[in-house]
Order: sequence, then C-alpha cells, then structure tokens
Amino acid sequence: MAYLVPHVTPFHLAGVHHGESEALRRISRLPDDYTVYHNVYWTNGRTQEGKSKAFGEIDFVIVNRSGEVLIVELKNGRLAEDGRGLFKDYRNGSKSITSQIGDSIATLKDKFRKQSDRYIQVNYLLYCPDYKIRNIAATTLDKNRIVDASNRNHLLTVIQTLLHKGQNKEKANATRVHRFFEQRFDIVPDISSFIDKQKQRFSRLNAELRAVVDNIEMSPFRLRIAGTAGCGKTGIAIHYYKKAVEAGRRPLLLCHNRPLREKLNTLLPDAGLVQTRYGLTVKFLEDRGHPPNFDKKLGNSDFWTNLEDRLLEIGIPDEWKFDCLVVDEGQDFDDDALEKFRLFMRDDHDILSLEDADQDIRRADSFAAKGFTTYRARRNYRSPEGIARFVRTVLPSFDFEPGNDLPGLGVGVRGYDDPKDQLKLAAVSVTELRRQGFSPEDIALVTLRGITGRKSDMSPLTDFDRLGSTTVRRFTGEYDENGDQIMTEGDVYFDSIGRFKGQQAPAVILCDVDPDPKRAEDLSRLYCGMTRATVRLELLANRANPLYETLRGASAR
Repeated sequence: MAYLVPHVTPFHLAGVHHGESEALRRISRLPDDYTVYHNVYWTNGRTQEGKSKAFGEIDFVIVNRSGEVLIVELKNGRLAEDGRGLFKDYRNGSKSITSQIGDSIATLKDKFRKQSDRYIQVNYLLYCPDYKIRNIAATTLDKNRIVDASNRNHLLTVIQTLLHKGQNKEKANATRVHRFFEQRFDIVPDISSFIDKQKQRFSRLNAELRAVVDNIEMSPFRLRIAGTAGCGKTGIAIHYYKKAVEAGRRPLLLCHNRPLREKLNTLLPDAGLVQTRYGLTVKFLEDRGHPPNFDKKLGNSDFWTNLEDRLLEIGIPDEWKFDCLVVDEGQDFDDDALEKFRLFMRDDHDILSLEDADQDIRRADSFAAKGFTTYRARRNYRSPEGIARFVRTVLPSFDFEPGNDLPGLGVGVRGYDDPKDQLKLAAVSVTELRRQGFSPEDIALVTLRGITGRKSDMSPLTDFDRLGSTTVRRFTGEYDENGDQIMTEGDVYFDSIGRFKGQQAPAVILCDVDPDPKRAEDLSRLYCGMTRATVRLELLANRANPLYETLRGASAR
C-alpha cells in the first residue's frame, strides 16, 4: 500500500467528496514505493498581511523513491468538449483542464527551483473515470497520460508506466522533494476541509441525541443525560433552551465556568438567562440592592455559602422566576446547589441536567437525581478516529464509544524535562500547526494546571504574551465594570482546563501534562483536555512521568 499524506482511513471519510475518496482508495493500492499527497493546495505568495493567497489545487501528487513526481488531475462527472479543448463546468464558469494541468506543473517547477535551486521532474495524468473523451487530439494532451471511463480499471498500471518505482540511490533528491511537499513551503493540505467536515459531521450526528430529548414525554420533565465527552451535551442545552423560548417559556441555563457562559450568551436569545452558579447569586443580589462585598472573599472559605444563604433571607420575587432549568456540566453541582437553583423556579418547572462523571475534575459530590429519568449517551462524536483511539489507549478505564469516523490529523507528543521548557515547545507546536494551515483562531493552548491562585498551582506559561511570532489571548484575572472578563489582545487562546471545559477547538495543545496515575482527578483532567480537539491534538508532557512512554507509544500508532 502506498504511503498517504495526510494518512486517512477509512477513505470515504477523508473530508472530500465521494469521487475523490474513491480515487484515493484506488491510488492507495500502489506499492509502498510510492508516497501519495492528496488535496494539495499551492499558493502564489503572500498578501501584505502575511496570509497565503490560494492559487490552485492538485488532487494527487505521487512521488517515487527517486523523488520523481506525477500529478494526477481528477475530474469527476461530465466534461465538455469543443474545438478548443476539454473543459469542466463550475458555478463560476468553465475552466480548461489542459490549462489547469499546465499551471500546476509550471508552478511546482518554479517554486521548487526557487526554494532549492534545483530541477524537479514532473509528469502528469488526467483521470476522468465518469467520462469517455471523444476527441483526445483536441485536448492537446498525450493520450498515454489520460485514463477515462474506457480504461479506468487500468489506473494503477498507467500510473506505474508513467512513474516507475525509482531507486533508493536517489535518496537525497527524494528527501528534498518530500520536504517540499510536507508543508515546509507554501504547499499545504486543505486544513479547512478537515475542520469544515468535522463541524458538519458533529452537527449531523449530534442530531440523534437532540431527537431523543425532543421525543421524551414526562410531566414534570426531569431528565438527566449522563453523556460522555463529545456526545453533544452543550448542543442539547442550546437546543432545549431555544425550544423553550420558542414555546413562550423562560429558561435558566446554568454552567460552572464563566468562559462557557460568555460563549453561550452569544448563541442564545435574551428571553431567558445564562449564568454560572455564583454569577446567578451575584446578579440577583445586585438587582435587589445587596451587592456582595468582595473584599471579604479573600481567605474566607464560606464566602459563597454565606452569599447563597441570603437568597433564603431575601426571597425570590416573581420577576426572577423561570419556567425551566438547564444545567450544563451537572457533575460540578451537588444536591445543595440544585436546591438553591430551584428557588428561582416556578412551581411547574422542568429540569434538564447534562453531565459526565469522567470529567469530574472538581471531585464534587454530584446531585442524587432523585425523581429523574437518566439517559446514557456513551458515543463521542467530537474526537476524530485517530484522537479517539489515542484516548482509549492512554486511558482504557474511561469508557466511551468512538462515534466519529473522520480521521482527523492525529496526535503529537513533545517531551520536556523542565516545565519552563514548554514555552519553547508550545511555540514550535503553534508554528507547525500554522504551517499545516491552521489559523491562530483555530488553535487553543490549554493547561492542566491553574492560571490563577497560588503560584505553586499555576502553569509556568501563565504570564507569557507571545509564542514565537504569534500573540496570545488570555484572561488577565481582572474584570471590567460590567463584570466581564478582561482578556489580553492576541490570536491563540490560552486557558486552564477548568475554564475551557465544555468548549472545543480544531487544534488543541495540551500543556503541563504530568498527571499522577493514582489520582482520579488528574486522569479526569487529562481525559477532559484530550477530548477538546476536533482535528489535531498535541501534548507537552513531562518525560519523567510514568505515563510518558504510553503517550509516546500511542501517538505513534
């Protein structure tokens, strides 16, 4: 089997259309003398802002052992022929296939020469499996370099005729060619297709869980969804909230961390209220003329308990009552919290609670859920196949079913001896991810330690503002006059797992990976962090940790 870059299995879930996945399946059957780069986008330089300018696409680039290159131009469906040549119709007009092939060859040769001051041998093949070309002469293409519907079953034979296996003695040249195609210059796989396909797949599969909630009937509604990471719990919370508003009801959605609350606020209508547990108490007391004195919080472990006790003293007026309660990350709340939430509920209220015991990083005593019906959702739709396999290998006691067959872009592990070395490692990871095609906004740097509190508990990365040439956006620890978090200006987002829980990013760099295998809380943090990535996961791990070799071994599979 040929070596594929990016490596993807199964082929029909490679983030491309059916015709291209079927072609990839066929081409992959070449011997292992060949490397196949697929979905290669090339650029014609950069804009004044430093961003790549897309100029063209090559469906497949095949490289043999000598570093010789064959590009395969795939054209599915019907083509158009006239006296001028062969064309493919697109929404924005028709394009000459001959010109497309010529442009790709010329650009590759020119860019390789500029980068290495050497010549690269490039051959071509037109593959149109659904169409039989009537007048090959009019295409101005060599008939020996065309595989159409009449001889499509001979694709591999034609490829190997045009591009022999090559010789290992040309290894130096082959290395230069592979480096050229491995994103060291302006040639990158189409990362956006991986991200877009993941979003589409997650939304479609998550619809199954939404349908379950929509079709359960009970009165009063008391549903507890015990769902694994990536099953779509937050999506269900959003869906249920919106349906309540559409029905003329007033929902209250509570989650534990402020970043998730602020994100949800941007997605949900104003007819209800989205808050954290303590945020709800603070807003209510402020509204009733009893603003908390936060000067008394320092060193006072009973500060929040005393504030919540005031709810009973003051009483909850009707304008602060809600028709239904949605609790996201329910494992973070105990029975006492639930009873205090219910003070804000009308008599005939409904409750939907979403939780995952495997993500109980606070080790709270979750509420007993008496009188609730429990639905268990064990399928993870967020983590692509490569990342899900990695998580199951590293943490076999965390039981979930992989539900996303998209391949993603795998897992990388970088080791450190001194925690301070992570700043340099994180910069390298960000640079590599951006070189692959991820935008800074696609990348999240997440620490398994804290970013506030005691210095000994904080990540050594907490106070930095830049990773190489990329700026970092992080919480300053301060709030504005409206109570909103003040963030630094930057591109790549940095936060702790406690604050990032419930969110996700296409590329996640998990740092401070140094768990105690005997501490359930540490393993939950690791599990929660690894399941935030939707396309690519990177870990910065302590080489002295007992799990380090397991992490390295699992990432190499």
